[in-house]
Amino acid sequence: MIKKISLVLYVLIISSCSTEVSKSQAASLFNTHFDKEPYYNYVRISKGLIEIKKDSKKDNLKLGVFKNLETEGLIKLNRIESTKSGSSTFYKIHFLDKSNKYIVDLSDKKQGKDHLLRNTIVKLISAEWKFDKVIDIENHPKTKGANATVLFKKTNANPFDAFAYNTSDTEREESIKIRLNLDNQYVCCD
Repeated sequence: MIKKISLVLYVLIISSCSTEVSKSQAASLFNTHFDKEPYYNYVRISKGLIEIKKDSKKDNLKLGVFKNLETEGLIKLNRIESTKSGSSTFYKIHFLDKSNKYIVDLSDKKQGKDHLLRNTIVKLISAEWKFDKVIDIENHPKTKGANATVLFKKTNANPFDAFAYNTSDTEREESIKIRLNLDNQYVCCD
């Protein structure tokens, strides 16, 4: 009888010391983590003077996006008269109160070829990446951790998402490290 109890205790102790992370454990960890700390997509836009070259297709597309933001009531575009030749038009961008909920950071940067104008670069939330599922998990028992390949889905895109690097992305796979902390609980590593 004592041998059976000892064997059961031994098995329980060994199984509780396992450093293997299952997909369901990882999914639970990620759901909790990303509910507390959302994973956002950010864009950066220059607040201040921008130059739109009339013969530049890229600049004219950008102007179209700015005009859409103005229509949405997020920014105000003021056309500035220029002493330069007629090949460029300058606009001053002002962010309106409606855009405040998307603004994360402001920083002064010198922009442009002549570096005479000091513009503020505005960092804005353009969308949120929601945890969807764990695709794969690679356990590392020696280090008491794991690498999880995770799928995120893009949600809550706002009008500023038009400035995102790839606006057509709706899903994203990423590798996230998991480790055992001092309290013997798994945590996400940034």
